[in-house]
Amino acid sequence: MMSFDLTDRAWLPVVGPDGTEEVSLRDAFRRGRSLRGLALTFAPEEVAVTRILIAVLQAAMRGPRSDDERARWLEHPEEVIDAVVGYLDEWRDRFDLFDATRPFLQQTVAEDAAKTATIAALRLDWASGNNATLFDHHVDGVPPALDPGTAVRALITTLHFQPGGGVSKPFNRTDSPGTKALSVLVQGRTLWETLVANAAAPRPVVANDDGFGAPSWERPLPGQPDDGGVAADLAPDRAGSTPRGWLDRLTWRSRAIELLPADDGMVRHCRIHQHLKLIDGGTGDPFHAVEYDQQTGAASLVRVRSGTRIWRSADAVLHGVSTVDQRPRSAVAQGLRTLELHGAPRPQVLVAGLEVNQAKIAEARSASLPLSADLLADEARLGLVGGLREIAEQGAIALRNACLAYQSASGAERDLRVADTWQVPYWATLGHAFPQWLERLADEAPDDGGEALRGTWGDEVRRRAREALDERHSADVVDPRAWKAHAVARTAFHKALRSIPSSPKENVA
Repeated sequence: MMSFDLTDRAWLPVVGPDGTEEVSLRDAFRRGRSLRGLALTFAPEEVAVTRILIAVLQAAMRGPRSDDERARWLEHPEEVIDAVVGYLDEWRDRFDLFDATRPFLQQTVAEDAAKTATIAALRLDWASGNNATLFDHHVDGVPPALDPGTAVRALITTLHFQPGGGVSKPFNRTDSPGTKALSVLVQGRTLWETLVANAAAPRPVVANDDGFGAPSWERPLPGQPDDGGVAADLAPDRAGSTPRGWLDRLTWRSRAIELLPADDGMVRHCRIHQHLKLIDGGTGDPFHAVEYDQQTGAASLVRVRSGTRIWRSADAVLHGVSTVDQRPRSAVAQGLRTLELHGAPRPQVLVAGLEVNQAKIAEARSASLPLSADLLADEARLGLVGGLREIAEQGAIALRNACLAYQSASGAERDLRVADTWQVPYWATLGHAFPQWLERLADEAPDDGGEALRGTWGDEVRRRAREALDERHSADVVDPRAWKAHAVARTAFHKALRSIPSSPKENVA
């Protein structure tokens, strides 16, 4: 009988003291204080795998129930780690990827319920099916082979991020919980800090309920009787289902998946169809940035803006995980406070999401941003983040105006798509600078209402916009007509720049 025990076999890529290596689930916790973090280049995969590791930690401890308890886990980790290792030993059979009865996060899928597909169906970063080519050029006609470790990571990522759409059983596919969400995870200095910081204290769902529930691997199969007070796994419901606690949400199985390993242990094929539909679409997840309608109070997910880098949505993301307006504290706010109390110099957060168009993955986007718990609780500072974005948009408008003026002066047809290309290097370089200003806001509230901050940011915006314009003009062939068009473009450009604030030491262009 084939077996791959995730508790003992190496499958988690990590950054260790001597470089990148793979470790088992047990060693990830035993050595977590000396590991810098996961070594995964596809941000949605990092988010999904981290959520599973958090679920293992919280299932073992049934906590934390407070900030103080989370802080104790960082100060005195030995007892917690021993408890996690003991938990993995207790549930070891449920962490076997190829177990004949309860393979990890899978279930047997009948051949009449789903056709056998290549394993590429589980790789969101591959050019498989409807997906765009993100990082790979595999084709479905030649089945690739994944080792068990890579296959389980693809399985975990699919459960949280696969887009809906398409015919399936028992009903057509719906979005997985994180498909259209921007996920935000706190990043510690070590893997252990990251897991503890993101271990959220859930809100009780009903009276006498601690809010944790049980992960899917602890639950009896659908239709089976309760086991020690743990209710059976949910059965698919076209109308949608509500997670039975925080751990059920972390281990939500949006797809019924069966890996089909070959005799050599490699995985080339699988079966997959629709399974559980999340009734709230992910708005109840404390790792998802959520915005609320001011009139109705209805919650909706903050999503990836089409064609836009993550940092340009920073104000929406920060509001979406903030603690203003007496919202429930997000996992991010809890984790940042814990790391700050533990002495982290400036905690970072990973923001990751997919751009999905008509059930197709168009792009995966991510960013690392410096934050603080105080920033997330300060409406004025959050407003300043939005102000920085607005100033940056003015720089882009100046470049757009320059392009349109150049087109008119040179006799070319006005084309906004060309104007967009003029802005590409501007947004790229400005994005590298933005975290410095965000970190200043995270450190302390400006004593002047943010005027100096806006001025220095305005200086940066003008400088980056000028560099982008100079790069564009230097690439053009210079003849008398082109020279005149350049002059007209620069006039339009500088006119638009006048609306951008500046620090007192710099003259407005």
